Amino acid sequence: MSKFRKKLVENKGFTLIELLVVIAILGILAAIAVPRLTGFTDRARRANLEASGQTVRSNVELYIAENGSLPALTVLTGSTSDYYINIDGKFAITNPTDNSTDDYQFVITEYESDAHTTATGWSVSIEEDGVTITEG
Repeated sequence: MSKFRKKLVENKGFTLIELLVVIAILGILAAIAVPRLTGFTDRARRANLEASGQTVRSNVELYIAENGSLPALTVLTGSTSDYYINIDGKFAITNPTDNSTDDYQFVITEYESDAHTTATGWSVSIEEDGVTITEG
């Protein structure tokens, strides 16, 4: 029994210094990782809007190439159309210029809910010369 008692006494565990070193290392790792992850959702939201804008622009240009005129908004939002663009429930696509000129402009706006009552401030403007994302 004395051998067993000696092993218990010799096993002292971690010292306070060792624990402080581990805590310091974890703090340094957290200080490096947290700033890199904080903007992740904003970058993802921006990439999603940019991809949606490029899809709209591609479909508009395809419509113009095939039909020789600008598409109406109903062509892009009608689910039976060959040029249909699926916009998630929290997004809405509008056409502020009504295609009354040779230049076209479509805007995708992000809303807080499917009810489309309060905009989040994120929108993408799709124009003939490119896609522009704005953050309000």
